[in-house]
Amino acid sequence: MRQRGELVDGRFRLVRLLGRGGMGRVWLAEDERLGRSVALKELLFLHGTGEEERRFEREARALARMRHDAVVGVHDLLSHLDPPAIVMEYVDGPSLKDVLHTSGKLPVHEAARIGGAVLGALREAHGKEVVHRDLKPANILVAGGRVVVTDFGVALLGDLSQMTGLSGTPGTSLYMAPEQLEHDRGSAASDLWSLGAVLWEAVEGRQPFSRTSQAAVVRAICDEEPPEAEHAGGLTEVIRGLLVKDPAAWLVRLNGCRPSTASHSTAPSDHRSEAALPRSCSSCSGAM
Repeated sequence: MRQRGELVDGRFRLVRLLGRGGMGRVWLAEDERLGRSVALKELLFLHGTGEEERRFEREARALARMRHDAVVGVHDLLSHLDPPAIVMEYVDGPSLKDVLHTSGKLPVHEAARIGGAVLGALREAHGKEVVHRDLKPANILVAGGRVVVTDFGVALLGDLSQMTGLSGTPGTSLYMAPEQLEHDRGSAASDLWSLGAVLWEAVEGRQPFSRTSQAAVVRAICDEEPPEAEHAGGLTEVIRGLLVKDPAAWLVRLNGCRPSTASHSTAPSDHRSEAALPRSCSSCSGAM
């Protein structure tokens, strides 16, 4: 197990541990060659087979090709290490989870700003055929005026992941789409459903499907209608639409709302992304 002060790959000096989870650990490190701070993420649950390594490298290259201010930058892939690691841009700011813990909930206009940035990041990822699969407040950083989606670890592992938090299903159940909980790998549509759950929490200050047990969480997400967001204002219809359980029903529920595509070169990959966070429609204009 790597330790503070260790030099990784002859270049990256580990400064301090930033976080840990089921996928591995993230370190603040100093790139001694270029003299800059980076985030080094150790990725677990790779078994070292040739196919896994090829898949990992292929998807890591897709991440590295992403160019969006709200996507954390990928600097290097250290697939030859055990465990493998990704060297990423270090973003110095709290997570949305920390922000909500401090503030309780966000004003609608701030939730809309963050949601718009996250949507842009997801469009960029989906355009590169990368699905995040674990979008949640802890994976959204708020660094002043910049919002950054990070931790694409589940995207990298995809169905190769051996996480068993929920019958082998990757991701965090409170923010997972119904189809993911029904043993689907997840898709671009699933990411947008997770965004809906994040936005609901941002404006209400609590999680929409929080229950006393994981089994109850799964039942609530799959079988129950989400509670009404009482403080969503102009985002109400957007959140309702994002949390529709059947992706094909999203356009109907949003009653004709459409996003502006002027600032997004990537076409929507499914009905849900067409419905998400419109930047100009009568039901949301007050929030933007």
